[in-house]
Amino acid sequence: MHWVYVGCASIIAPVYTVYRVQFEYDERRVFRQLDLEPPSVEPAVTMARLMESTMGLSLLPPAIANHPAPVFVGWKSPPKTTLFHALFTSYPDNLP
Repeated sequence: MHWVYVGCASIIAPVYTVYRVQFEYDERRVFRQLDLEPPSVEPAVTMARLMESTMGLSLLPPAIANHPAPVFVGWKSPPKTTLFHALFTSYPDNLP
């Protein structure tokens, strides 16, 4: 299993998040886990600094990102939809 770090800017609000997803690789890639806690490893820290300095964005804290949002996003619907889904993506595992 491998962790992949993702930096994501919202097109709705001046915020960003850096999260990681875990995949299992066999015959195909299988999504296993999402971690919204800001990673403290150097590549993620560098990504966060660049998003702040280049784009003027602020980090969206995980506690706020996990707050329920009463909206439909993709295949997500209340009460399973969070601000993370509404501001960034309903498919956090859909990475190239």
